[in-house]
Amino acid sequence: MPSKIAQVAAVKIVDRSLGEQAVARDVLVNACCPGLVDTGASRPWFSDMSEAQSPDEAAVDVVWLATLPAGTREPHGVLVQHREVLPWI
Repeated sequence: MPSKIAQVAAVKIVDRSLGEQAVARDVLVNACCPGLVDTGASRPWFSDMSEAQSPDEAAVDVVWLATLPAGTREPHGVLVQHREVLPWI
């Protein structure tokens, strides 16, 4: 869990440090958390994978973020899950 918190913090720092450069270059910086994904790497760690997404299902948010239309200003510098911004607590 601490490593995930550090990843999101790094995204916030990069987004903030790019500032107006990001806007000028039409760049959005975000983190994406798909939740539990059924992969060979995750199976040894979880006994119940019944709620897990397939890799294809998990990729939906990543593809959505990567293909937002040019000129999109939001979301930026946030953690997204299922196309919703998760609060930074």
